[in-house]
Amino acid sequence: MQKNDEIYELIHSMDASEKRYFKRYSSIHSDRKDSISIQIFDALDKMKSYSDEKLKEYFKDQKTAQHIHVSKNYLLKNILRSLRNYHQSFSKESELKDTLVEIELLSQKKQYNLAFKILTKAYKTAYQYELFLQILEILQWISRIQFYEPNLKLEDFLTSENELVNILEVFTWDAKLENYLYQLIRFFENPIGKQPVSFEFPNENHPIYQFISTKSLVLFIKALFVQIQGNTIESFDYLKQAEKLYLDRQELIAEKPTRYFLLLAIQIDTAIQLKYFPEALQTILNAKAIYDSLKTHKIKAIKDDFDANFVYKLLLIYNSMGKFDQSIQYFESFDSKNPDYDLSFPNHILLNIWLQTAYAYFGAGNYQKVLDFLELIRGRAFDNTDYHQPFIFWLNLLSVVKLQQKDAITYKLELFYRWFASKIGHDKFILFLDSLKPWFLEQNKEVLLNLSHNQPHFIELQNFDISLWIKSELQNQTMLNLA
Repeated sequence: MQKNDEIYELIHSMDASEKRYFKRYSSIHSDRKDSISIQIFDALDKMKSYSDEKLKEYFKDQKTAQHIHVSKNYLLKNILRSLRNYHQSFSKESELKDTLVEIELLSQKKQYNLAFKILTKAYKTAYQYELFLQILEILQWISRIQFYEPNLKLEDFLTSENELVNILEVFTWDAKLENYLYQLIRFFENPIGKQPVSFEFPNENHPIYQFISTKSLVLFIKALFVQIQGNTIESFDYLKQAEKLYLDRQELIAEKPTRYFLLLAIQIDTAIQLKYFPEALQTILNAKAIYDSLKTHKIKAIKDDFDANFVYKLLLIYNSMGKFDQSIQYFESFDSKNPDYDLSFPNHILLNIWLQTAYAYFGAGNYQKVLDFLELIRGRAFDNTDYHQPFIFWLNLLSVVKLQQKDAITYKLELFYRWFASKIGHDKFILFLDSLKPWFLEQNKEVLLNLSHNQPHFIELQNFDISLWIKSELQNQTMLNLA
């Protein structure tokens, strides 16, 4: 299979407004090269999958075909320029980067007074949006300009003589804190190995506490650390405090969206764990409203992850509240409006969405639909070399549906076993099953028990040992032949 072309992938990642802007931008700066680049852009945009041969065939009667790689390089530069221009009005960080380019040009022209006025305004913007790197760059430019124009005093520009030192410290601490945050999140999501060590925070008078982004980061880290230690209620309190800081200064969310929405994702999970379901629901709906109101390129960069997590978390909350009909109604509406969502959503979140949908149908008593979504999960696992997650998902619902439809589930188990045994072998399959048993019984079964409101069924499921059942099924001739 031919590997996708990078420019092809870039074009197909652009939304409709970005594509329209590119064509307008290219027509304004039009020459023969731009005309050719638009033709190549259109040809790549129309392709369902990339092919060198198809692209050359498209230009077979033109001289362009002989130098297609040169034209594509020119196209790439044009696309990046147009994207930069398009997004600069949506991001303060982008605006400030352009301002610093203008300052360099003014300095070359020795227009120091004008440069100083522009830098003064830029500094206030950078400070308001807590863009520490840009603050440092602006202060650096002011120092340079002061060298050539001594009348422009650096001291007149700063609110205190220690401000430059403080900003440098905050910038350093922001990077250290973010690095530790992601260490905690990796452990939080996959708690194996040595537990993270405690982090030494600066004292309460340190300049990091003057800024919302770094102060909320400290609270976020404390929330994760105490939750890893088992104090979920204290963790939730820290997360709520961090969220409030952002909500009081919502303009910061547009500049640091990844950090903010990650905070909310952990907060929602923690609320569900504490069974604060109404609060979890309100938090995710508020997050969606804020996300939809933001227009920066940083928001577009996290679009697929946010959309996928929103669907998954909403289904999870509805199911946890026992609102299975509402969960099904939401998924079916989403599915009809977004028929190609499975092509863009990350695979691990997609499996979780289908699992939650299967849970919803199970809770509503529609067992055929449960089997349908199990089949989707199994089918997706063919493209996934990490067998642990799809295997868990599969066995998880196999066990409960088996209690309702014994013949159907035995058939489905045989299909799954045929695939899985061919991947790791019969003996390894048994060992794998044994290693999963404690975790499976303690955690996955608890989720399934919560879905069962029928007392006889609840008791039967509670006493059901999936591991022993599968092993007994493997003893019959059909299953041995499959192995």
